[in-house]
Amino acid sequence: MEKDRNYYGMLSGIIGVLCNSLLAVVKIITGMALSSMAVLGDGFNNLSDAVSSVITLVGAKVSGKEADEEHPFGHARMEYVASAVVAVLIIQVGLTLLRDSVQRIFKPEALSVYPMALAMLFLSVLVKGGLFIFNRRLGKKSGSKLLLATAKDSFFDIITTSLTIATTLIYAYTKVNLDAYAGVIVSVVIIIAGADILKEMLTPLIGARMDPELVSGINDIIKNEEGVLGSHDLVIHNYGPEENMATVHLELDKELRLIDAHKIADRVEKDVFEQLSVPLVTHIDPSDINDQRTKRVRERVVKIIEALDTKLSIHDFQLVKEGGRYKASFDLMVPASYSKEVTRERKKQVDELLTAMNSRYAFEITLDHGIKEER
Repeated sequence: MEKDRNYYGMLSGIIGVLCNSLLAVVKIITGMALSSMAVLGDGFNNLSDAVSSVITLVGAKVSGKEADEEHPFGHARMEYVASAVVAVLIIQVGLTLLRDSVQRIFKPEALSVYPMALAMLFLSVLVKGGLFIFNRRLGKKSGSKLLLATAKDSFFDIITTSLTIATTLIYAYTKVNLDAYAGVIVSVVIIIAGADILKEMLTPLIGARMDPELVSGINDIIKNEEGVLGSHDLVIHNYGPEENMATVHLELDKELRLIDAHKIADRVEKDVFEQLSVPLVTHIDPSDINDQRTKRVRERVVKIIEALDTKLSIHDFQLVKEGGRYKASFDLMVPASYSKEVTRERKKQVDELLTAMNSRYAFEITLDHGIKEER
């Protein structure tokens, strides 16, 4: 899949450079002939698209490089970086067109209408429609966010060019000049499109929430593994489209021999990689599944915590006897949406409730501020 994404990215980049460069030349000449800000803006937008296609080409090439000493996890995140650069260029074109269009509102100029120029604009819509379909299909087939962003840009180009055609025809038949206003609308559409793409690409670079489908897939595999009593603290690290690695804690019977526990962990890691292509690192937590006292105390603790807050949960529950008292230790899972103040308050409340439960027990609570919301 990674090779397909890189190949499709390079193919899209080459075709994009050729088509957008041709459209840019045609529209800029047409815009000058018509004295139309909307057409000129559309032409410069195509020029930026040609530059974007070069970035797409370079981004696909770089993101496909193998891991090296300085980048042990590969270069797949370059796809996000390239897409972000494309978005910035789109926004810059929109801002420039907006400035020029607003100036033209206060200083309007007469338009010229030539059938050949309109024919070129109609041709542009057809070409952009073809690029939209082409990049969208390649993007869906390869899962490339960069190609899908390029397809979205082509779609907005269709809208803006169609609006330019409409205002030109209105002027031809009514002499009502809406060119500058159309330029404002076109520029706003371009800016919004660029901002959406930029937000979508920066999110994984900053650190997005884990893919729920991938989380569910890993958990389903673990649940069906023989000998695994439970799992928690699954964390997925993303290094680019379809480039993930994960860590998870496995709960195993504490009576298992170390070699047997190791075999179970190895099997889980192997099955996750074979089925989902995700390298998995496991940590083993011993669990006492036979001691009845441990079961009873754990059940009481769970009921008390759930009565306090249904969004709280626990894991890694251990009960040991120290002198004449029992010591219970566990991790308290707090949703990521909780602030530090709320988290501290919940821990304090749990401490107080459990202390009041039985003076013979001491409780050691470790906060686990969840990366995802707990169900």
